[in-house]
Amino acid sequence: MYHNNNRSRVRRPIRKTKVKKTKYILFSSTIIVLLTLVFIKFFLPALNSNLKNSANVSNDSGKAVWVENKEDTIKAKSKKDKEKVEDIEAKDDSDAVIEPGSRAEEEKPEEQESASNEDKNKKNGEYDFKMDSAVGSLIYYNQMDKRWAEQLYGPQDPIGTHGCGPTVMATVVSSLTDTQMNPKEMSDWAYENGYCAVGNGSSHALIPETAKAFGLNVEPLYRASAEDIRTALNNGKIVVALSGHGIFSPDDGHFFIIREIKPNGKVTISDSVKLEHVFMQWDIDTILSQASPVSSAGGPFWAISK
Repeated sequence: MYHNNNRSRVRRPIRKTKVKKTKYILFSSTIIVLLTLVFIKFFLPALNSNLKNSANVSNDSGKAVWVENKEDTIKAKSKKDKEKVEDIEAKDDSDAVIEPGSRAEEEKPEEQESASNEDKNKKNGEYDFKMDSAVGSLIYYNQMDKRWAEQLYGPQDPIGTHGCGPTVMATVVSSLTDTQMNPKEMSDWAYENGYCAVGNGSSHALIPETAKAFGLNVEPLYRASAEDIRTALNNGKIVVALSGHGIFSPDDGHFFIIREIKPNGKVTISDSVKLEHVFMQWDIDTILSQASPVSSAGGPFWAISK
């Protein structure tokens, strides 16, 4: 019998159930892989950390405590030992740089007068002490002293808010001459002689003209350099400075005295508002950075001597 081998074969269609089963296997495999990756990335490190901690810390939290200190690991056998380690770490910060005029520098006993002097020198709202300076002892006056803070400088302005100029010059005149004038008396003198800028404090001419009027030598330093300030102080002069808005004043200007230079090259000042500034040492560059950008009458620095 003749058979036709070229007869086309009929293929049976793939069943849908077989396709669904294949997709399910692929999907399940994908989920398993993803879960495995998540476990490796997030849970395995935490598990290892817990195992390490359990090996290093006993049930008694006061024993076998491990403390990491940078590259070295220090084993403290008790809580007391751990505290010693923490003390050692704290002492490592002793070489930290102290910024000029910072509170930390203020409290260094070998360089600063004790901060307790603030309480000692301010009694019941009154300030009564003297300061060292390049010209000798200076009387400290504070414009917030209760004896004159609320009294007027001119027709309307309280000395406590507007009287830094007269207060500074009261210190200068009372310390360098035989004339004793407190801030109220100097305020009255300044107003009578035309140096009160009503509503704005004092004219810049108050500093040089008051010094001249009481027989003192005054040298305008204009835009002084750090070397100019050092030279004046080393030559037995104090320097009255006018600051702008910044460290020494929240407003547009404030007069204060640069009174002496220390062996370390820093200077001390007399601030008629912030007593704490008196017990601090300052970089001259910091002082210069605070100088008023607007000044007249030879300012913002004037060197004064007997």
